[in-house]
Amino acid sequence: MLRLDIVKHFPSLDHAVLRAIVSRVVPEEDVLWLVDQILESDVGLLDGEYRMVWFPRDDLLAACRPRGLPIGNLTSQFWSNCYLDPSTTS
Repeated sequence: MLRLDIVKHFPSLDHAVLRAIVSRVVPEEDVLWLVDQILESDVGLLDGEYRMVWFPRDDLLAACRPRGLPIGNLTSQFWSNCYLDPSTTS
């Protein structure tokens, strides 16, 4: 077990990456629709909290994708764990 604090973790979560991780284990379209609704409900809310960090395979469109999960939402903690270790969702 590793205990740590990731700076600006929740504001940095990329919705497209998270959606892809969740869709690998959730095949039901109606559940994925609900996931999309939850992700879209806070678009722009944390924009001022995160400064884009570029990674080697990022393209310019990566900066345009919605990011961020509100802290306190019950799905946020679970989805955060899935995002950090996608192998746990397979």
